[in-house]
Amino acid sequence: MNLLLGPILILVGMFLLELLTIRLPGSGVLFEKLKAKINPQGYVGALLLGILFALSFCPTSAALFFGSLLPLALESQSNIALPAIYGLATGLPVFVFAILLGISANRVAKAYNHILAFEHWARKITGLVFILIGGYYAWVNIFSPFIVEN
Repeated sequence: MNLLLGPILILVGMFLLELLTIRLPGSGVLFEKLKAKINPQGYVGALLLGILFALSFCPTSAALFFGSLLPLALESQSNIALPAIYGLATGLPVFVFAILLGISANRVAKAYNHILAFEHWARKITGLVFILIGGYYAWVNIFSPFIVEN
């Protein structure tokens, strides 16, 4: 697993920096058609629309979870703690955002703009850190055994 951890972290970092993207043909059109059908359905439609929006954010979350968190959890022999912390940490912004939504739509719009600015830089910094750590792991586990000392 140590041999794979470096390249995986580099790939995840490249996805976070948007150096690599996966574009599925027609996926945007499908989501728009589903949204148009779900919107007039009331609370059930709101639930389904929320699930639809959650699925639209899934690629980044899945890349982080399966690409970096699970290998780290397996390496540190923390089968439950790290995924549980990840689940709580990824659910916490949703919870906070729901509270903000309940308080005021105007305040949410302002907070959302701040969150977007923070998210942009946080994603860039996290992607850079992943690439650096992945490069370190690749150097230590893949390339350094080939270096012969005199």
